[in-house]
Amino acid sequence: MAYIPKALLRRLYVKGSMQVTSEGLSLKLRNSLAPAAINAPIKITIDDVPVDPANVKVFINDREVVEPPSDEKPLEVPVGSRDHPAREGELHQGETQGGDRGLR
Repeated sequence: MAYIPKALLRRLYVKGSMQVTSEGLSLKLRNSLAPAAINAPIKITIDDVPVDPANVKVFINDREVVEPPSDEKPLEVPVGSRDHPAREGELHQGETQGGDRGLR
């Protein structure tokens, strides 16, 4: 499994964009570094608890990515893209304690 180092994630994350919506948890990433390709489903951990990939939606430039990325069909993430992973489902009090702090 690929891992995004915290220093890199801090450069991608749009500060202050994490919010609880009627559909779940939402945050935004902005690729300003280099073209990238994702070749595995996106995994998110919040406060050391993995989020079920079935409950994660990904949007790139406001378009939903409906097919999980793979080696055969990677997800291209161009420079300047606005990416928006979102967790669907009910959030319980304390799940987003500390604002952006729990993001991995």
